[in-house]
Amino acid sequence: MTKEQLLSLAERGRELDAEIQTLVGQFKGVTMAQVAKKLMPMMMSGNLSPEKMGLPTDIMEKLEEYSHINATLNKAVVHLLGGK
Repeated sequence: MTKEQLLSLAERGRELDAEIQTLVGQFKGVTMAQVAKKLMPMMMSGNLSPEKMGLPTDIMEKLEEYSHINATLNKAVVHLLGGK
């Protein structure tokens, strides 16, 4: 992997991290009662979706991409440091 590719990957990782931290911030301090109040009508109607819970529709894809980027960058760092 080239230096430019690694830098691009690191930049995308920072972007995803910022998005994830924003989502985490939205849910910090939310009580279980608040979660239940929001989820119960959706569960009863069978209309449960990420966006109705305040999440982006592509949250799973973003988390998978973030995980892949972290794994790739970790391997690159180990390689650069002479590890296995």
